[in-house]
Amino acid sequence: MKILAPISKVYEVEDVIKAGADEIYCGVYTKEWRRIYTSLASPNRRAGRSANLDDFKELCRVVTLAHSHKTPVSFTINEFYSEEQYDLVMDNIRQAVDAGVDALTVVDINVLLMVKERQYNTKIHMGTGGTTFNSQTVAFYKDLGVSRVILDRQLSIEEIGLIASKSGDTELAVFALNQKCHNIDGFCTFQHGLMAAKYPFLSNSLNIKPLKRLLDLYPGDATWMEAAIFRKALGCCLDYEISEGELESSPEKRAELLRFFYVGNFLDRCGACALYDLDKFKIGFVKIVGREDLTAKKIRDIKFIRGSKDLLKENPEKPVFIEKVKALYKDIYSGNCNSSFCYY
Repeated sequence: MKILAPISKVYEVEDVIKAGADEIYCGVYTKEWRRIYTSLASPNRRAGRSANLDDFKELCRVVTLAHSHKTPVSFTINEFYSEEQYDLVMDNIRQAVDAGVDALTVVDINVLLMVKERQYNTKIHMGTGGTTFNSQTVAFYKDLGVSRVILDRQLSIEEIGLIASKSGDTELAVFALNQKCHNIDGFCTFQHGLMAAKYPFLSNSLNIKPLKRLLDLYPGDATWMEAAIFRKALGCCLDYEISEGELESSPEKRAELLRFFYVGNFLDRCGACALYDLDKFKIGFVKIVGREDLTAKKIRDIKFIRGSKDLLKENPEKPVFIEKVKALYKDIYSGNCNSSFCYY
């Protein structure tokens, strides 16, 4: 079971690998894409320069650095596109292949078919937007040339185990840390990258003054502030108003509304305790989400998952493993884990 970790800057590569990443993934958000489609349409479900490399020259440097450490690189081009976007998407893919990436992570079936037709010498991974809920879907993607499938966030541990038992030699990846969205990726039509910094009308919903104060205290690479705002500005995280009449209509209606408009923190969900079962299922990769996170957080997250994995080598009983993972969490993050934020 290997660790799939995010990067968004060239200088992160070696630190992330030294922290314990077995494979890295990243996206590119070019000037051309921003000029044509603005921040309202990311090529990879992560808008903003804080979450992406700036150009394919940087991607070449990332690949060179990663390969010098024998670490594969996956290029994310995992959005659903309009017909007019396909030419630019395929040009981005060509440049990524030329840069030497080891895999392309896609979700758009048309893109998958076009990549297959071109017979690029690179692996194809199906992202979570592919909405894989069963082993038949895994087999479907395998027939289309996919070598790895990232399973949907909404699956339970039992469902993951069942899929793993019927998926043969297809690599499976699951999420281990951060951002368990309450919507299903492949079916979600929320805007996935609205920036408060660029859209001032959001300021009533987002308290960004503390972020600006932190920027004064810690200048340097200011793109981290965009990342912090991004984490508060996803469309599905904006404040909603629900009238008393709607809430009082019926217990069932109230429960339904509160499930959808919940005021929870889905950004910091943790699935480390599930590594015990995932290891038994022989899951190939656990994925850490957060391309837009600060480098320091990425490194902490990788060390935590790596440390949790290492605990499995002691062959502990499950309750012992969970207690040790909780202790490790407290040590790395300086606080107790919150059971209400469990990924699974």
